[in-house]
Amino acid sequence: MKPRILVTGISGFIGKAFIDRVKDDFDIFAIDQIKPDYWPSQQFLEIDISSASADAKIARALNGLEFTAAVHLAALTPHSAGDDPLNFYRVNTLGTCQLLKGITGLVEKAAVISTVDVYGVPKDGIIDENTRREPENDYAVSKLSAELAARAWGIESHTPAAVIRLGQVYGPGDPSKKAIPNFCRAVTQNQPIVIRGTGQDERQPIHIQDILSGIQAWIHQGDPPAFGQYLLVGSECVSIRSIAETVAALEKDYTAGIRFENAVKPEIRQQFDNSLTRSSLNWQPRIPLVEGLKDTLKSMKHGE
Repeated sequence: MKPRILVTGISGFIGKAFIDRVKDDFDIFAIDQIKPDYWPSQQFLEIDISSASADAKIARALNGLEFTAAVHLAALTPHSAGDDPLNFYRVNTLGTCQLLKGITGLVEKAAVISTVDVYGVPKDGIIDENTRREPENDYAVSKLSAELAARAWGIESHTPAAVIRLGQVYGPGDPSKKAIPNFCRAVTQNQPIVIRGTGQDERQPIHIQDILSGIQAWIHQGDPPAFGQYLLVGSECVSIRSIAETVAALEKDYTAGIRFENAVKPEIRQQFDNSLTRSSLNWQPRIPLVEGLKDTLKSMKHGE
């Protein structure tokens, strides 16, 4: 019998890719606000986790089931929250609290998928798993609050809990308006790549498949700590401008070029050291940035 896991947010970019990757290895029960057409109803609970009494409804729906692990991917991002910042707190914080309460006693361990945005912009030094978290916007604060809720839930329920912080995720199937999909979209349409500011911001992008393998490594991790903090980022620290130039160079017929727009914003340079995550999960990112960008551009050209 395959191990049973609980996954939320399966209609999102990461959630869909995750279940596509692991569906043959696990018996998956999914939770989301809207049921995707491809997912069987008997293995799904359609619910808004931030709605009234969601915790009780989740507990009733899952009564009698046991799970090897729960992976909480459902969240509002800066690209999906609308105009009201309170939406971040309703879904990312309250929703997480209600989900965790609803699955108490049913899971062997649980992971809340978070973001490197919780660190804010450290003034100097390299960011690692234990760097002080100083979020600077509502989205990041809501995710840090979810992290703290997971830690408290783990202590109170005597269940191993984890937070898995993701860097700049990219790859085939990303419908967002973030930098890398925007750059690839511009190249496929032979439109100018637009960079707001100087393009000197630095990131460590990570391919979606490396994210998924990291989450899998956490599921398979034996003897998990009472509260684990993990950091999934790529190995290469590069500037936004460098990423744009690389994407543009991948298409020989691309002629529109790169355009810089004035933007009053600080340049953000984030450099990460996730050696603790690599060691504890026996994991590392495998896909070089150039190969990942080729993969993303190719899929976009084919309308995927």
